[in-house]
Amino acid sequence: MEISRLEKSYGARRLFSLERLAVYPGDKIALVGANGAGKPTLLRLIAGEEQPDAGRISLCGHLAAIGQLGEPQDAERDAKTAARLGFALEGTHSGGERTKALIAAAFAQQPDLLLADEPTTNLDISSIEQLERMLKAFRGALLLVSHDQHLLANVCNKVLSLENGVFTLYACGYHDYLEQREREKAAHQARYDAYIAERERLARVAAEKARQSASVKRAPRRMGNSEARLHKMGGQRQKAKLDRAAKAARSRLEPLEKVEKPWRHKPIAFDIHAAGMLHSPVLVRADGLTKAYGDRVVLASCRFVIPNG
Repeated sequence: MEISRLEKSYGARRLFSLERLAVYPGDKIALVGANGAGKPTLLRLIAGEEQPDAGRISLCGHLAAIGQLGEPQDAERDAKTAARLGFALEGTHSGGERTKALIAAAFAQQPDLLLADEPTTNLDISSIEQLERMLKAFRGALLLVSHDQHLLANVCNKVLSLENGVFTLYACGYHDYLEQREREKAAHQARYDAYIAERERLARVAAEKARQSASVKRAPRRMGNSEARLHKMGGQRQKAKLDRAAKAARSRLEPLEKVEKPWRHKPIAFDIHAAGMLHSPVLVRADGLTKAYGDRVVLASCRFVIPNG
């Protein structure tokens, strides 16, 4: 797969741009970025479910998907594939069983490129471990979105980072990527701090020289003409020198290479204490709670109480 000059926006909001990305067989790429950055959108663009505003996506071979992009198409075939892969499907109604069906459907297609959007959703530990083995053994190319850092570290050999609308490809594993990003962030912060310090220093120099120039005194009224002329000439020379120094400081500000302030993700913050207090001693009460998926009973006549606090 090859992507070139890709752009995507929603209304006036520019979501991201991707200048170029080439994906080869054996590439297992972790797609990382903050929530809302646009990771699933990129997968939908590759899958053809959405259209980009600009750019080109060229696919070679067959594509399959796990997650919200993928849907089981042949239940009997998917069940057989799931059994062969080590998944025992006990029904397709629960979240975990549905995820297993999606995984089985994707691998049954023997794709050249696999898109996986949160493939561990609702899976138990043994199923996650089995999925990890399957992804590691997969010979095609993989684009993986997951909050499971253990999975990313064990499966992926490259990282595609989406930050502030810009993609950056790292040809390394997930742990090495994290270390490299910390070094990059520290270096960027140091450059920014040095830029701000130099800009403020030059501004102070220009302001101080301008103040000194403005404070150059005129000749006193009682001073004789010859003395006044000498005083004026000396003052003019001093004022001109100070003006030149102020101008030089200002002129050095203009070509000073601007360093953008490091982007920081702002976490969502809310005050849980601002909500109204609940005075009931019991928050949840269940009596005779029963739940089944087809013939499979997962809860039978459950009874419990969750107290306040």
